[in-house]
Amino acid sequence: METLYLIFLSSTFTDLEQERNAIAHAIRKMGHAPMGMEGFPASGEKQMDYIRRTIDKCDYYVLIIGGRYGSLTKEGISYTEAEYNYALEKGLPILAFVHDAPEDLPNKHTDSDPEMLEKLADFRQKVENSYLVERWNEHKNLPALVVASIAQAIGIQPAIGWVRGDTVASAELTAEQNALLKERDSPKAENEKLKAKLGKNKSSISGLDDPIPPEFLAENTRNIKPPIIITWRHLFLTIARFPFKKERTDDYVKAVLNRCLIMPELFAAEFKCKIDDGQLEHIRRKFRHSDLISCQDGIWKLTEQGEKISDDDYLARKAKTESDSAVSG
Repeated sequence: METLYLIFLSSTFTDLEQERNAIAHAIRKMGHAPMGMEGFPASGEKQMDYIRRTIDKCDYYVLIIGGRYGSLTKEGISYTEAEYNYALEKGLPILAFVHDAPEDLPNKHTDSDPEMLEKLADFRQKVENSYLVERWNEHKNLPALVVASIAQAIGIQPAIGWVRGDTVASAELTAEQNALLKERDSPKAENEKLKAKLGKNKSSISGLDDPIPPEFLAENTRNIKPPIIITWRHLFLTIARFPFKKERTDDYVKAVLNRCLIMPELFAAEFKCKIDDGQLEHIRRKFRHSDLISCQDGIWKLTEQGEKISDDDYLARKAKTESDSAVSG
């Protein structure tokens, strides 16, 4: 069924109005709905209350940083930073786009107050330290950059989204019909065979299901545990599932792992996770030793065994989804 996603667009306004309008138009062309302060009602509702209520409804959060910090809340931070903090608190997937050279922007699009410039620099650093940001220079290229990142985020981390009520009813009827067909064809036996096959494959590679020590993923781990345990299998499947280009380069694999591992759903906010070159070398050697990948001249390729584990994972997840649909129907 077709899913509509609500995407909160966060930025300063007057200096980035043209960019906001272009991005909002591009999001609507994707079939999704941009949300932001443009919809602030002329009522007695406080601005931050409206912002929080709007973000609560959204599925993804897009942050655009240009050359201005923005108007301040009573707490002394900009509304843009307050929006970012709340989206982070709510655990929304955050897509950040930072201007590469704000000092080159026209004066009317930058802050002249040294205090505001310092606040902007601190905010940029805060975002860059927490997320894999995209950098932009020309406003005409920004909408395409945002759309590509949104599509990628939906593929990696699909949110709940919104669907038409009649579509849900139709889907429920289809699920009921499918359940009857599956009952006739006895899918349980096939699922058990698939599970046995997957289990055999799991046991054949030593250490693949061992948890990765938190200190391998981050330095500031004292008294902090990630909400879920990450195994080497998780890390491998992150690489295998990702919609790669034809060539998986070292830099591209590292960027993929960093983008996925800093999702708020995976780790506590204070658990800063980042894969550096040394860790990437360790990961590469481990997966190559396990005959999951081959690597030559910095290009990663899945081996026959790596492809098999990736395919088994896909088929197992697909079978589980179909089985769950049959039960719910």
